[in-house]
Amino acid sequence: MKKTLFFYGSMTACTLAALISGCSIFPEPRQSSIEYYDLKPPKQLQCPPIDVEQFVSFSGERQRMLRRKRDISVESSDFNKWMQPPGALLTRYLRLTFRNHLETPIVNRDQCAILRGEVITFEINGKEAVLGIRYQLKYDRQTYSKTVLIKEKIEGRGPAAFAQAMSRAAERFAQMIAVESARITAKRK
Repeated sequence: MKKTLFFYGSMTACTLAALISGCSIFPEPRQSSIEYYDLKPPKQLQCPPIDVEQFVSFSGERQRMLRRKRDISVESSDFNKWMQPPGALLTRYLRLTFRNHLETPIVNRDQCAILRGEVITFEINGKEAVLGIRYQLKYDRQTYSKTVLIKEKIEGRGPAAFAQAMSRAAERFAQMIAVESARITAKRK
């Protein structure tokens, strides 16, 4: 009996010593890294000068990627995130799209169309990337407003395919703004 108690006591002491010293019989838990995604760098579009003001995000999430599961259910990912919130991503994308050449002289803001807006949807819905934007285009005391929903098919699987599709949606939006700004600035000349 004493030998049995001694044996169990020794085993308990050894187990406690191993746990306290940091050794573990369980494998170390795997921690997934966070992947960050960005929109593709845009091509420069030639159009009348456009001054892009900061877009605001009303898409429901700051940086985590969103997936609409059903009409009213949305899930986000802690491991797949955007580099910036959707409003900041789109602002930077548009500013680079409507950039000036280095040799172009600076333009008076009164000669620019001014673009501002709100990102209201920036998510996956089924097999599509959905970009919803309410924007205002202002030129020479005239203000034009519109709300658009741009859908792009996701080609492939995973967050990188989503980022590619959202880049195409942003490009379509930029092309639409270039056409609109050319139209409204031509009216006032």
